[in-house]
Amino acid sequence: MKQTYNHAGVSIYHGDCRDLVLTEPADVMISDPPFSAQTHKGVAKGGSVQVTFAPLTFGQLANKLTHLADCVRTWCVMTCDWRHATELERSPPIGWEFVRAGVWVKPDGTPQMTGDRPGTGWEAIAFLHRTKPDGTPMRKRWNGHGRNSVFMHGVCRDAMYPTQKPVALVSEFVRLFTNPGDTILDPFCGSGTTLYAAKELGRKAVGCDVSEEACALAEKRLAQDLLPMGEG
Repeated sequence: MKQTYNHAGVSIYHGDCRDLVLTEPADVMISDPPFSAQTHKGVAKGGSVQVTFAPLTFGQLANKLTHLADCVRTWCVMTCDWRHATELERSPPIGWEFVRAGVWVKPDGTPQMTGDRPGTGWEAIAFLHRTKPDGTPMRKRWNGHGRNSVFMHGVCRDAMYPTQKPVALVSEFVRLFTNPGDTILDPFCGSGTTLYAAKELGRKAVGCDVSEEACALAEKRLAQDLLPMGEG
């Protein structure tokens, strides 16, 4: 695990998140892990950039989440494959309670090119929470009060990286699940959208990715924080 960036409360590590060791746990995890093989067959996500990185099986995702449990104090908020969200509800990884499934609705999502069925137009969101050491649920707090788990944001049209999420969506997660000064962990940080949103909203952040290219792109985005960053 190699640290490649450390500035203004944000750090980035290149390597497998299972090897990440933090001096103290992050307050919240906000991330976008790779989807399943079914959605990685050359599908463009929110822009012209094709999916090029390896997919994750549910078993692989669950294994990584189990390793990450001690790195987080409270919530895990993940945009994820709907298949993975379903399995997380059925079989939460050790150290986690499955709390709720949500949806990111895309009003301007990619249409069904074949024209023979409705387009998808949404992605799943999984809301998990750390459990006590004995596996029992912990008390939960967030800033959303009684609002629902439906999030409506346009896709990232100027994506620089595959599956890049819009800053507006991730910023909403940051506002709802953290407070100023909190630390956010993104173990699949990609191009750094979560890190960028955290920095803009006065939070600290730790990112990690197995892709050296992704880490370099995230560093470049964070270094250009005085410039307009678009929607991704």
